[in-house]
Amino acid sequence: MSTYGDKWNFNKVKAALATKLMPNLPRQLATHTLLFFRTNYNKQGYVPNETFVPWAKRKYQLNRKLLVETGAMRDAMRIVSQRFGLIKLVDDDPKAAYHNEGTAHLPARPFMYQSKQLQKQHLAIITKAMGDLFKF
Repeated sequence: MSTYGDKWNFNKVKAALATKLMPNLPRQLATHTLLFFRTNYNKQGYVPNETFVPWAKRKYQLNRKLLVETGAMRDAMRIVSQRFGLIKLVDDDPKAAYHNEGTAHLPARPFMYQSKQLQKQHLAIITKAMGDLFKF
């Protein structure tokens, strides 16, 4: 007699999730997120929803991009945790929080932020991974 679990191959699905999806997907999402945030330095702005918002201009123009003198702040951004339910990135540069959130005298120039565009990209990555796993 066949059980419900055997009919739908739940053990096979569970094994595929454990061996293929669980180890790879969080790392893939974390890496994509890190690259998404780092591209803000090249774009000189951010995309909180669907529209690009350029960073506030400098008071005195210099011959280089905003927030990039040595690249140390951009390069200090790193992944500290990547598992299902939590992807954590930090920027260890002491000036990063001031630039990201702004102060009374420094306009905010967000480079790490909640983004609907990033959420859509994450959903596409997850959907593709699930499709590859189950051959949708």
